[in-house]
Amino acid sequence: MEKQFLSILPQDKNVLDMRMKKITNKSKTFLGTLIQQIRTVSEQNQANVFDYKLYNVSNRALESIDELQHYPEDIRESIFSQQYIALGLTFDIHERKYQMFLFYPVSSIAKAAKIQEDIRKIYNWLHVVHNHANEGCSKTMTVYIYMTDNKKTMPTSKTQELDRIHVNSAFTTSCSEHTVLNVFREEEWFKCFIHETFHNLGLDFSHSNNTSGDEYIHQLFHIISDVRLYETYCEMWAEMIYLMFYTYKKQQTIQQHLESFEEKLFIEQQFSLFQSAKILHHYNLNHYNQLMDKSARALYKDKTPTFSYYILKSIFMYHIDEFLQWCIDTNGHSLQFSTNHSESILLYCQLIQKIYKNKNFVRSIMYAYNIVKTENKKKSIMKTLRMTIQG
Repeated sequence: MEKQFLSILPQDKNVLDMRMKKITNKSKTFLGTLIQQIRTVSEQNQANVFDYKLYNVSNRALESIDELQHYPEDIRESIFSQQYIALGLTFDIHERKYQMFLFYPVSSIAKAAKIQEDIRKIYNWLHVVHNHANEGCSKTMTVYIYMTDNKKTMPTSKTQELDRIHVNSAFTTSCSEHTVLNVFREEEWFKCFIHETFHNLGLDFSHSNNTSGDEYIHQLFHIISDVRLYETYCEMWAEMIYLMFYTYKKQQTIQQHLESFEEKLFIEQQFSLFQSAKILHHYNLNHYNQLMDKSARALYKDKTPTFSYYILKSIFMYHIDEFLQWCIDTNGHSLQFSTNHSESILLYCQLIQKIYKNKNFVRSIMYAYNIVKTENKKKSIMKTLRMTIQG
């Protein structure tokens, strides 16, 4: 799908007016530190062979898993309509205990090497994130990952509000001593896993009172949406960290890895604009600036935080260096959102207010909108609601 996306973009990259500031040395230093952490853990565990057990899973066994009751109905039906093999394993990382269950359809059971690679990515990320996580969060974590082939796609009707079945792939709880994490699509599964760990390892601010932040956003954008501002923070970092894993090659230097990461990040920045434009078009908003008009309340209504996942995220993606600089200045060289949540949430909102009307950003998203408006809607790239395009 990445090739299809790139094929509909103009050959002249300047047409998109992607006049983003280059990532500054200050930001590159922090990104380089994270890349080094990922490289170190990946190289240490490259030869690891993980012991796991395989189980044939009956529908009766699936019915006993309480978490499934919280999955979207279409996903549950898909899971119960197929035969699955479950992979189970447990491991410790320092004082944290993890129990993993990965479910693969029998019809497309992954090869042993692929299973080992899936486990290794999970294990490596949990090693990296351990030093950033809140000490009191997820002393034990149970993970369920269902490799279903259900895709995130646009509704078939423009009168239909965007809901979990169109947008979401995973869920968990905020920071607590014992947590359960669920992923229910193979599509983007590892990026989604990273995103959810930002919630249950206490890296975001979902366990704080978010009322003031959401009210602030509703003063800027006149929409009916359960904003959940913390989702933008989790998604921004999940996508960047996913790209760091995606671009990893054993023989690279850190500088080469960083350059490869930046190259792939540029594609995601463009895709983020494209997906946001698609959301605007779905809700019959003819211009990004309509979101600031009170008339938008009659048009933009969702049943899941699409505004944070797509629109606000695209603002940060376009202004990637401002986002990174803010994180460094507020959080230090940690992925964990500042512990002074109330003050930091206000500063986070003020950053959005500073950049959300940037003329170059508005011009770029409207160029993407014109592509969406004129492109053949039957193409898979026009239907997808993926949040990343690579991998």
